Amino acid sequence: MSNYSQAWFSNNPVGRIYPTRDRSGRDRLLEATQDGMLDPQDVVEMCAGWMTSAEIYAMCSANEINLARMCGD
Repeated sequence: MSNYSQAWFSNNPVGRIYPTRDRSGRDRLLEATQDGMLDPQDVVEMCAGWMTSAEIYAMCSANEINLARMCGD
């Protein structure tokens, strides 16, 4: 936890370290990717590196992606 007050982060003239609660991190990440501020390949690699194998399989299954069939496994 930070030693700074929440007011410091929202009023920091240098830029916010922590976002306001208006938009989720997911929405911000999608927006930055769609606006070309982040490379989609980099985002995929970051997410895949952070998520567990089970989470990746669950996400793919929910989006009707069969990795075993696509990758020949």
